[in-house]
Amino acid sequence: MTVTATKLVNRDVYEVAYENSTGEGRITATFENPQNGDKSVYEGSDDGKFVVTVGTGYVGTDDVTVQHEDGEVLDEGTVHFGDGAEEEAPPGEGPEPL
Repeated sequence: MTVTATKLVNRDVYEVAYENSTGEGRITATFENPQNGDKSVYEGSDDGKFVVTVGTGYVGTDDVTVQHEDGEVLDEGTVHFGDGAEEEAPPGEGPEPL
């Protein structure tokens, strides 16, 4: 067996956060593009956030449903990729602590 890693230079990385995490078990997050019906799925640990990648320069929205392995819908909403996406401020450039 061989394990390899390849740097993806044509991808944008997004952290997706959701509410109502149980902190236990696994989740399935279903992404659906409302313009064309295209669907994709992320599966992973239920810890309130996860990372996805999209093609560099992709601009669009997806409706997202996060479901726990027991079938309970934990959260749902619309995420924006590209223009209009929320950005994390670089260190030192975010809000000042109180």
